[in-house]
Amino acid sequence: MSPRPRAVVALCLALFLGWPFHCAQAAPAAPPPSAQVQPLTDDERTGFKFLGLRIDDKTGQVFKADGAALTPAELARYRGPYDFHKEPLNDDEKDDLLYSGNRFDEDTGHILSVADKKPLTVLAIEVSRRNTLLGQKHAILERLSVVLSQQEPGKPLSPQAQAQVKALVDAYPGALPPSLVKTLTTPGLTASALNADALKAYEDSTRFFDGQTTLKDLVENALPVQAKPYSSYSDKVYFDDSEKRLGGMLRTAVQGELAKNPAGQELLDHFRNKKGEVELPNFLILNIDPKAMASYSSSNKAVTFNQKLIVEALAQELPKDKQAALRKELADSRKFAAYLLAHPEGLQKSVAANGTTFLHELTHAWQDRRDRLMVEVNRGNMPGVMFLENEHEAFLAEMRWLHARLIADPAGSANEEMLESYRQFIVNPDLWRNDISQRYLANWPQFAATLPTAQDLQKQRISTARRLMGEGLYQRVVQGFKVLVMERGTQEMRTVESANRKRVAEFDKTRYPAMRAEGMRALAELYIAQAEKAKGAGDREEALDTAWAYALQLKDEPLTARIEALRAKKKGRGR
Repeated sequence: MSPRPRAVVALCLALFLGWPFHCAQAAPAAPPPSAQVQPLTDDERTGFKFLGLRIDDKTGQVFKADGAALTPAELARYRGPYDFHKEPLNDDEKDDLLYSGNRFDEDTGHILSVADKKPLTVLAIEVSRRNTLLGQKHAILERLSVVLSQQEPGKPLSPQAQAQVKALVDAYPGALPPSLVKTLTTPGLTASALNADALKAYEDSTRFFDGQTTLKDLVENALPVQAKPYSSYSDKVYFDDSEKRLGGMLRTAVQGELAKNPAGQELLDHFRNKKGEVELPNFLILNIDPKAMASYSSSNKAVTFNQKLIVEALAQELPKDKQAALRKELADSRKFAAYLLAHPEGLQKSVAANGTTFLHELTHAWQDRRDRLMVEVNRGNMPGVMFLENEHEAFLAEMRWLHARLIADPAGSANEEMLESYRQFIVNPDLWRNDISQRYLANWPQFAATLPTAQDLQKQRISTARRLMGEGLYQRVVQGFKVLVMERGTQEMRTVESANRKRVAEFDKTRYPAMRAEGMRALAELYIAQAEKAKGAGDREEALDTAWAYALQLKDEPLTARIEALRAKKKGRGR
């Protein structure tokens, strides 16, 4: 799967790196002499203001929301290193820090900065955590405003809309204001009443993010972007040399594994440069959100594989009394990299066992090269969504991978994890695609969307920008520029949607019929092989019934006769 979109969060992350922030402040009373401490840096001023604290510009004293001044001890805590062992982060907060290039040191509990490799302060992490919260809030509000606006005014929400609202409210606890959550979950309220509160919150959130964006940023987001070689991103991807060496080793292993399968080889051909050489994205292995086996990020042009999967595979090969110690040791990214560099066979086994995972994520990398969707999302010119059509295409690559393996060795594919999905795909591809969509919508309701839904979100963003134009000359300029680039984003979505419809129609018409027939025959052979190996009569009959059902759909009389003969032969032996 693709990673959770971070276009909104990225806008906010730059705050702590010096983007302008404007906050009206009441002049606090002069601090007592004991509160005089080392002067604040510009970054600290920006960070404290972003967190809602007030600063006396003359003295540099920091005041909390209740008017009380930060004590020297409290200020020292903000300036000290953050300890994630004492204050755990949630998966989204961790991912935002990791994908920004920072790394977690399990020994010390510190989070090391990508900029200088030093521990990030409590203030820096609190800013990052608030960035994540605000990004989630904005995405939820954006989706809510569209869901509610599509309901009939003056009437209660439809059951489907109620389910969508509940999923969005539950998506990221604490992201929405409690008062809005109470309104949204009050039974019987009309769509128009709910939409008024949700839309106001969305507009306020939009104003906030607009306040962090300069005209220079808007101009840069509007300029054309030229695709660069993946190698040009290396220095921005890797934290240290060992991570870079491990990434290179993983890239080589993945390329070798994909080349063994026709579906993999076809994908590799998309990455050939003018010299005919395969140029794949960078690869990372990190402790990312456990819901994802791997992810591709358009922002750093890298595929990230979940470190926990490799650690668990390595641990399972050890005696039980040694597994916990290895898991603890390899939880640290640096120790993990050192271990795999010394034991490359462990990496090779993991790649061989997860070929479809890498195929899936590299399909997203190819989509990022072929289309402009992910680039425009990163630049804020489109809603921050995971496009379900892209996921369908990536899972289709997995099905073609498994199909090739099944044709080559039906009996050897019995334990494939994707086999049940493949069976559904062979019988009903439309139902298979819908099942993928529902899984993504369940796990990421605020981000997963079809291209038509994304265009509805874009319409809401454009209409919001047009409303905000009336709030003054500055807003007129900012919102006018946003409308311009968002309309270009809409055109890109329409172009990709049209191309995707053609690809799906062409596949369903030209490639799928043969694939379906081959797949059903291979599945029949697989279950015949299972029946021949079955020890119990019940398991044998179930396998033969499944094989017979595929043979019947093929209308293959010789195959059905063979299965019936095998059934009769087995029954005869049973007597």
